[in-house]
Amino acid sequence: MSPLRAARAPRAAILLTLFGAVLVAACGGPDDPASDPQPAASATTTPTDGGAPSAPESVGLVVSFSSDRVLKALISAEPLEIPARFIEVDRSDREAILSLGLVGAAARVTYNSATTNEILSLDLLRLDADVDGELFFAAFADSLGDVRDFQSVRQVGVVRGIGEEARHITFTIEGDEGDAVALLRDGIVALAVYRRPAGLIRRIDMGDLLARLDTTIAGRS
Repeated sequence: MSPLRAARAPRAAILLTLFGAVLVAACGGPDDPASDPQPAASATTTPTDGGAPSAPESVGLVVSFSSDRVLKALISAEPLEIPARFIEVDRSDREAILSLGLVGAAARVTYNSATTNEILSLDLLRLDADVDGELFFAAFADSLGDVRDFQSVRQVGVVRGIGEEARHITFTIEGDEGDAVALLRDGIVALAVYRRPAGLIRRIDMGDLLARLDTTIAGRS
């Protein structure tokens, strides 16, 4: 590992590990428990041997996570022109991303098309002011294709001028096709993960979605 890459890793390592789980959860099919609108059960366990509980205290934050309303408005269906066949679904896998000390606010939303078995998950993170956004994003983007379940990972070129930094990869997962796009703009990191059946004709153009994400974030009031 180069000295520059080694310098990037400690700052973002915890959040990158977390987003590996986010990527997998976002790629769960429409019948995946991640799409279940029911709230998650408490993760706290009662010890049977008199020792400490097996689950860390931070797990409780998973259930209580609430999207920042200003950020969530940026990833709503209307400004991003999400096709009408998609409906917003609740998720029970809200990671405790605000407890890591790098993120000041966050928002998550997932859209599902039951008729075509598509799922689109979007995340926004507003980094703390003392976090170097470019270094953070470089480490984050390098990890996008490292999820164990992703196969045939390929990097796609991004149009110049989208975001301060941007990345787009394609992959396959359990016979389905997928895309992950990410960008950095004004201290906000955006991630969109899209899974669909192989060969689907009416699919979302993720290059266009990346451009709309950038426009929406840059134009926020």
